Amino acid sequence: MRILLVEDDRDFVDGLKPRLEGIGNVVVTVAESRDAAFRIFAELPNVFIDIVVLDLKLPTSNASFDASVDHGQAVFSRAIQRAPGVPIVLLTGSSVEQFARKLVRTARQEDVWGEGQTMPTIDVFPKTDLLEFLEHMRTLYPKIEATNNIDVTTGVHTLTLSSVEKRTLRIFARKRAGTTCTVSSLNGGLSASRVLRVKVHDGAGALQIDAAAKLGLLEAIDDESSRFTNLDRLTPGSHPAKIEVIRFGAINSGGVFYNLLNDYNSSLFDRLQQGDVDAHLVPAIKQLLAPWRQGVPTANVTIAHMRRKLMSDADLAVVQKEFGLIWIQEIEAKTIQSRNCCIHGDLHGGNVLLSGTGNPMLIDFGDVGPGTVSLDPITLELCLYFHPQFAPISAAWIGGIDADNWHSLDQFAATMPRSQFVRDCRAWAHEVAASGREVLASAYAYLVRQLKYPDTNKVLAQRLLESVKKAFYATYE
Repeated sequence: MRILLVEDDRDFVDGLKPRLEGIGNVVVTVAESRDAAFRIFAELPNVFIDIVVLDLKLPTSNASFDASVDHGQAVFSRAIQRAPGVPIVLLTGSSVEQFARKLVRTARQEDVWGEGQTMPTIDVFPKTDLLEFLEHMRTLYPKIEATNNIDVTTGVHTLTLSSVEKRTLRIFARKRAGTTCTVSSLNGGLSASRVLRVKVHDGAGALQIDAAAKLGLLEAIDDESSRFTNLDRLTPGSHPAKIEVIRFGAINSGGVFYNLLNDYNSSLFDRLQQGDVDAHLVPAIKQLLAPWRQGVPTANVTIAHMRRKLMSDADLAVVQKEFGLIWIQEIEAKTIQSRNCCIHGDLHGGNVLLSGTGNPMLIDFGDVGPGTVSLDPITLELCLYFHPQFAPISAAWIGGIDADNWHSLDQFAATMPRSQFVRDCRAWAHEVAASGREVLASAYAYLVRQLKYPDTNKVLAQRLLESVKKAFYATYE
């Protein structure tokens, strides 16, 4: 159990710290002022904290003599901001009865460590009731240790997990009566969030649940959880069911967990690594997303508007300057016919899982929302050359690809090792798009974004962009 004790009375600290450490495997970090606590919060989550114990009357710095309740309340606010998943215990001798009562009334009851019982996320103990406070900490200790004792393993997979990711996984496993949590990567996403496969086993070795997990900062977790409501319109079986959202116990991070069927053991990238796809697969993926585009009218939009789904104006300006793309402003000002509806938004091969019989299922919904309908199939095609999870495979193809003629499907696909997949993705894009210009604009948006990443093939991206530009301007001839 790791405690941040924010307390300026050194005599009190010298008496309390050994008593807390005597509870068991307890590490106490002391901050004697507002600024000292702020410095620790700035280091989160690299420094892990289970509980904040806070005296509300504090000085601004260790050397100052301006102790005030205002400074303690500032630390409280910073704790809520930087570590919203950490319970706070006010241990104070200050006359803050009204403030403390208000906090207790507004405190949420949460199952912080996955034990199956809720507790207040904010609690208050006067220093005169120190024995009661210590008894409270003794009751928390075995709860936290039980969660820490859950074995998180990556098996044969090379996968580095942070402390907050392990804690989130342990909380999930404990909620499922698990003792072991086996983790593998489901995709090589470029965002700060991780998409993992999580298998929880109990003490007898029985599988309790097979789940997909999206781990990340709480803002990203809340965002994905809210976007999940869009999936209600899709056909059952097109995506796994959401079963858990973990927001407490891992400082500023958490996870969204989805129930997977055991039969979905490979990704589309895995299948493409083995060879080309069956002719039914891409149409089946297209059908999963059909409810989102049904009855959606077309509209006139600028290409700049379409591109902003993938890349900000500020990032575009950097790329334009770095690569000398003087033609970008002109093409972005063009207005075209486009069909805008809810789309997946990051439909690469790692986000498509396949069952043993080849049926697809979609995962990772952090980018679900309004977008150009042809962007999903274009992303699915172009991810072969740029997504880091598949780049080691496609790197051997690059020299033989006729990138200068991407716009001429027959000519381009004839040079591709996965020609069936390319043809199917392109056919899907043209079938659902409002116009051929929309398809080219989607390709432009995807490709120009690749120029901002440090590890993508910039030469290939620029060659493909030139092909897209050539084809786009040809539509005005």
